[in-house]
This record gives sequence, C-alpha cells and structure tokens, in this order.
Amino acid sequence: MYIGALAVGADLCSALLALNLINKSKIKIVPIFKDLHAEFIKRAEGDVHFVCNEGEKINQMINAVLKEKIRVNESIDVIAYVPSKLGETPVAKFSLTLSIKAY
Repeated sequence: MYIGALAVGADLCSALLALNLINKSKIKIVPIFKDLHAEFIKRAEGDVHFVCNEGEKINQMINAVLKEKIRVNESIDVIAYVPSKLGETPVAKFSLTLSIKAY
C-alpha cells in the first residue's frame, strides 16, 4: 500500500503537468506512461508533496510531436518530500517515461 500510494502520487503529479501543457497546445495528443522507476530514500511519515519541474521538457516533447509527427518518449522526474518532518530532503525519487503522439 505504501509503495502504491507514493507511485500514484508521482503519476498524478507528472500527468497533471503534462495534461495541462498538452491542453494548451490545442492539438489532440495522447499521453501514456510507459514505465516507472522509483527510489525510496526515507520513510514518508507525514503529508507528502510531489514536485515535477519538467514543464520545459514536456513543452519540447509537444513541439517535436507537432513538428515531426512522431511518437516522443522522455523520462520525467518527480521528487517526493515531507516538508513538515524533513524539509527539502527527498523521501522518494521517481522517473516515469512519458510517451506522447499526436492523432
């Protein structure tokens, strides 16, 4: 349950960012996650905050899809923190391969 909850948090964090940027493109692009790699560093004993700073990379992916009409796969990083207990020390790191293609 613990691993699943953290994996879902990472998935939602990166997916919401990707979907927001895709919706702004006004083109029908279908995103999927092809895989997930996780590193659990410390026990998350509090409210977990998931951070994904990959907006620029996702925008570049969208531009490549629109320009070249190909499927693009890139690794998207998400870091999980428990600020109330550990400040900016990560409790987990995730890497999800985002795959997008225009239809």
